Amino acid sequence: MNPTQWTAIGLACLATASAQAAPFTNGSFELHDPSIESDSSEPLVLAGETLLPGWDVLAGSINYVRFNRWQAADGDFSIDLNGEHSDVYGIAQTFDTLAGQKYLVSFALSGNPDDAPSVKSFVVSAAGTAATFTFDTTGHTRQSMQWLPQSFTFTATGASTTLRFDSQTTGPYGPALDNVRVTAVPEPSLMSLLIAGSAVAWRMRRRNQITSSL
Repeated sequence: MNPTQWTAIGLACLATASAQAAPFTNGSFELHDPSIESDSSEPLVLAGETLLPGWDVLAGSINYVRFNRWQAADGDFSIDLNGEHSDVYGIAQTFDTLAGQKYLVSFALSGNPDDAPSVKSFVVSAAGTAATFTFDTTGHTRQSMQWLPQSFTFTATGASTTLRFDSQTTGPYGPALDNVRVTAVPEPSLMSLLIAGSAVAWRMRRRNQITSSL
């Protein structure tokens, strides 16, 4: 098999992995219904309202925070999971998945620095897998949010999966969330084939170079 054929196999493997990526939307919360526009730098989005495409507010309310309140991790907007109407707060998005496929969820985590508690926390869950993440706002300000990159993995069990972020913090000063991304994790066999194909292609090119120089 020549180098071109090995390269084609490698690209096919990458294409297969990409095709399995979840069609996740609005991970940085940049898309919103125009009706949310107001003079407030952190308008409320109530449970049941469909103002953020792709996302559902599960209970109570959340704050949709603009860049003039604090700097987002990506783009101009981010989320304070704790609004003002309940002690239970959360958001979720349901998206297409492939059963048995492993997915990586990456996101940026911070916290509302305006008041206690200083340590904010939420639970991320999908397909029966859950993990708790915390952020300590001590010493942080609106001008210094110090967003932290975090990640979470799950294996899909069906054709669709619901990804949830449930605040574990009470009161109106909760964990902040931004830049959520969901990507399919390539199967080890595909990655091994790609690596092997690249190695073979490199050796064949090297051999051809040596032969040409003789």
